[in-house]
Amino acid sequence: MKLVQLLFISVVLSVFSLSSIADTPEKKPKKPALLVAVASNFGAAIVPIAREFEKETEQPIKVLMGATGKHFAQIQHGAPFDLFLAADVKRPRLLEQQGKVQGNGRATYAIGRLVLVRSTPLTDNFGDHPTPEMLLKGQSFFKIALANPRLAPYGRAAQNYLQSLSLFHVIRPRMVMGENIGQTYQFIKSGNVDMGLVSMSQVISDLGVELQGIKWWLIDETTYNPIEQQMVLLSDKKEARQFFDYLRTEKAKEHIERFGYKYPE
Repeated sequence: MKLVQLLFISVVLSVFSLSSIADTPEKKPKKPALLVAVASNFGAAIVPIAREFEKETEQPIKVLMGATGKHFAQIQHGAPFDLFLAADVKRPRLLEQQGKVQGNGRATYAIGRLVLVRSTPLTDNFGDHPTPEMLLKGQSFFKIALANPRLAPYGRAAQNYLQSLSLFHVIRPRMVMGENIGQTYQFIKSGNVDMGLVSMSQVISDLGVELQGIKWWLIDETTYNPIEQQMVLLSDKKEARQFFDYLRTEKAKEHIERFGYKYPE
């Protein structure tokens, strides 16, 4: 009798198990991720945009952040990026001229802003409302960081600005150059330098900067060449075109402006 009961229980459990498996919906195979090379300064802004796109389309996005110059070199050597969000116009234009860009696949997605960031305390000599020019001309710093102008557009903008004040060569011995704008900002946050010239978006996206004692000043946009940031579509994938178009929607615009950029008209 016990043997019969055990067999019955075994059969019931088997049926239940098979029924449960049958009722479980099959998972859709995951799509291959789009590879998107992104300039370091835009790293914080791209995250919520990519997340919303993934949610709406179920298309994964893999973001690779770095210096615009380095991404450009990687593309020249065959890196399989689907899109490239640069920090300038020069490299996207060159890629288009070389025939590496899909039709109607180059557009401006953001206009960057330059700021002066200070990580060490100020002396009373500057008063309550010092300007960036006062701090730089007073040379109240031991080291100043900026991105390498040869690699990073924000570095070139910083050079433009310092040249407008006739200070670039004067303070050059005190300069520490980062490979990209992200590394440059880390020099400032770590206290390895007193101040630096970086993108406004980095300061805005860095929650709690005031608690860390970091102060920042917006630089007059007439003192440096506009930081027009362009993107290019590098692959013919339908999903890549969709993400390219998505970056020019009102939803993307909200995030772009929230992180301190101007949105192109």
